[in-house]
Amino acid sequence: LGLGAGIAVGAAVASLPTTYTTVYVEGNPYYYSSGVYYATQGTQYVIVPPPPGAVVSTLPSSCTTVFSVTAAYSDCGGVFYAIVENGYKVIPPPVGVTVTSLPNGAKSKVINGTTYFTFGGAYYQPFYGGSDMVYTIVENPSGG
Repeated sequence: LGLGAGIAVGAAVASLPTTYTTVYVEGNPYYYSSGVYYATQGTQYVIVPPPPGAVVSTLPSSCTTVFSVTAAYSDCGGVFYAIVENGYKVIPPPVGVTVTSLPNGAKSKVINGTTYFTFGGAYYQPFYGGSDMVYTIVENPSGG
């Protein structure tokens, strides 16, 4: 996952940003600031992928709203959030949602002769919506 602003998953920093919130997922603390999640590693903080189940009160301004047949979600560069009572919860990529652009870092993969793009555990299948290319999140086409 690339997180923009020159920050990437796995990068270590000596201290947290001045404004952050602590979120707990399954009893483990994570630190959240402007769409970036950190976890402690020794005396440093390491940037980690958004932990599924994390709930935050605010989202980065770069997020867009996307829709499935039954719900609306926030797409924050390939990380998806559902609205919950106390904020926004990191969820697995919702199958059936269509997006107008791929997240930075998406990789192409050909499966059974069809090209998909993968990112963050999601498979994006491209197709034309009118004259524009759009991408629908589909189940893993290789079945696993």
